[in-house]
Amino acid sequence: MHNDNEHDDEDEDDDDFGMEVFYTGSYADIESIEEDEGESDFIEEEQVISKSQKKRDHHALLKLAEHALTLTDDKLRQTGLDEPILKAFFEAKKMRASGARNRQLKYITKLLTHADSTELEGFLDKADQSRESEKQHFHQLEHLRNKLLEQGDQAMQEVIDLYPHADRQQLRNLIRQAQKETAQNKAPAAARKIFKYLRTLSES
Repeated sequence: MHNDNEHDDEDEDDDDFGMEVFYTGSYADIESIEEDEGESDFIEEEQVISKSQKKRDHHALLKLAEHALTLTDDKLRQTGLDEPILKAFFEAKKMRASGARNRQLKYITKLLTHADSTELEGFLDKADQSRESEKQHFHQLEHLRNKLLEQGDQAMQEVIDLYPHADRQQLRNLIRQAQKETAQNKAPAAARKIFKYLRTLSES
């Protein structure tokens, strides 16, 4: 005998497993969701870049503050910095403990984030160029002094060409004295005097 209930159960099973699910929304809705997800990723990426840039900017200002701290008080006053920042620098220069000095530098860096540091950067660049120029000039004078000590009168003409107002006799006396000190293994007092005299000539 055929059982109708069994047939009904089989139909129900077929309906459950054979059912197809269709998305009733529009493709525009799908595109909107994808756009929102893409925009969210972009915003997160921008935030990461922004944080990294802020960190780099902060580090650059800290280096700038450390560099400016090597200037004398008079030079610092020529940088165009506001009085509160100058005062913070002067306080930092008085500190001997490294911990306190580092904390003061961080405080100065914080002050610089709210100030225009362009003028300070320009001043430090010029100071560096001037320092490098002085170093080169020092080496040139040192080289000229050594030539005088090694070659004597043979190198004298080079000095006269550079500094026509140089006193030949004074230089000769200093050269002889320096050579004697070297032979007697004495302190190079005359050699230092020659360098000092050359420097005076270059600045006059």
